[in-house]
Amino acid sequence: MKKSREYMNDESFNRLVESFNQAIEYERGERDDCRVTVVAEPADKPANKKVRTVKSTTSLMQKLAREIESLTEDDLERVADYVALLKFREQAKAKTVGRRPASRAAAAR
Repeated sequence: MKKSREYMNDESFNRLVESFNQAIEYERGERDDCRVTVVAEPADKPANKKVRTVKSTTSLMQKLAREIESLTEDDLERVADYVALLKFREQAKAKTVGRRPASRAAAAR
């Protein structure tokens, strides 16, 4: 089922643009006749939110551990080779990035 969309009419949009312009002028110090409402910062996140994050991370780590345990020796060797390849690429990339400015300077001469 398709949701019907409600669009803003031209009058409402123009009022919104005018309000934005007034806010910008106020922030620049060009106006001082605006009413300002200061909203308090939200309270700290509840402690149980952090626990959920830890649980979800732990759950993910447990799933990963189970997947690794189910791999055969050949699969583990392939994974180790792939990780070594990724590390090699990362190191080569870091060395290349370190040399790039010097080579550009030499090319500019």
